[in-house]
Amino acid sequence: MAQRQLTLALIIQGNEVLLLNRYNKPYIGQWNGIGGKIEPGETPQAGIKREILEETQIPKTAYTLTDNGYMEWSVAGVYQNRIYLYTAYLAPDYPLKVPVSMREGLLNLFPLDWAMAKENYGVIADLKAVYPYMIAKEQHIFQTNFVGDELVTFNVQ
Repeated sequence: MAQRQLTLALIIQGNEVLLLNRYNKPYIGQWNGIGGKIEPGETPQAGIKREILEETQIPKTAYTLTDNGYMEWSVAGVYQNRIYLYTAYLAPDYPLKVPVSMREGLLNLFPLDWAMAKENYGVIADLKAVYPYMIAKEQHIFQTNFVGDELVTFNVQ
């Protein structure tokens, strides 16, 4: 059976980003965007909308979605999966109730500058690498390769 592809979104509200501190592997204890597996018969866009609702309770009417392409994710040179990338721009007046603990981890809102700072090792490295392209509403194919938790290769096409 083929491996199900993944989705990942940055949820932006003004100058802040909603992140998830993962309780489980991969990247346990690190802050990441919202996402998950695409269900059989589901498009990547439908998948990310479902994941956003499931993980945050934010309805699709509360944000606009930008398609940012996808990432080919590898670990130690071994291909792992394709991750479809999106940016969800949340209405400024949408009431977020954070921090909140849920099944996948802890959700919280952070200033974008802090979250994506080079010195911030608590945010997954490839998310920080793709962030400038996502915020610019660009669509690319990204290639990443990790060795352990270190991002050793990052390419943009």
